[in-house]
Amino acid sequence: MLNVRTMALSCVCLLCAVTAQAAFDTAGYAPVTIQSILDGTGEYRVEDKVFSDWLVTTAGSQGTNAPEADEITVQGGVWDSGLYAGEIGLMFTGTWSAGSNDISTSVITVNVKADAPWLISDNTLYMDSFDSANGGEVTITENVYHDQPGAGVDSFVEKMVYSIRNPDGEGYKLQTKHVEYAPSDYTDDLWVVVGANAKGGNNANGVSSLSRFYVTFSQVPEPASMALLAVGAGVLALRRRRK
Repeated sequence: MLNVRTMALSCVCLLCAVTAQAAFDTAGYAPVTIQSILDGTGEYRVEDKVFSDWLVTTAGSQGTNAPEADEITVQGGVWDSGLYAGEIGLMFTGTWSAGSNDISTSVITVNVKADAPWLISDNTLYMDSFDSANGGEVTITENVYHDQPGAGVDSFVEKMVYSIRNPDGEGYKLQTKHVEYAPSDYTDDLWVVVGANAKGGNNANGVSSLSRFYVTFSQVPEPASMALLAVGAGVLALRRRRK
């Protein structure tokens, strides 16, 4: 189901309980590892979007391993309800975990293309399976680019979701971040760099873990298509008035 976003929504907003209660409908999409995509056609399609040009880099410390391309599973789907019902994208599954003073990090780069006549207008970063304790931290970062990331290429969207639990039991979390792009940034072709990170606290009991997060997108018709739709609606209205 394609979702047409209205311009009236705020440019940047947070999604909390509503999305947490929604379901990510993966019907019709088989879970596959990123490595299997690379070994196949190199592309993974979800409705009107194609995810390609995958790159996974990892880092760990003190023997802590971060999942590689053959250990990270993706599965296409659509949010079926909530404020962002209809957003299309991917569910990522893996095992990021860290003990005291450890870190487990995977950076996933992927190109996202939307079929005509759609332009990608916004996206959501969300995690729902994670934990942290005694100074442990879980963070997921996302940077969105118009061109392939590299030296001199700036992102036009940067965001983070996180869970941090301090040793004294106090903590804070932001599970979801939604960003609507400026109309000048609407595009049918963009690049996303996502960093999944688990970091243990500095004390002996600091731990963190992450196993699932989502990156989803919605879209609007490109201007020429919107104009055609408006003309068509006007013709229908005129015909009704003449009857």
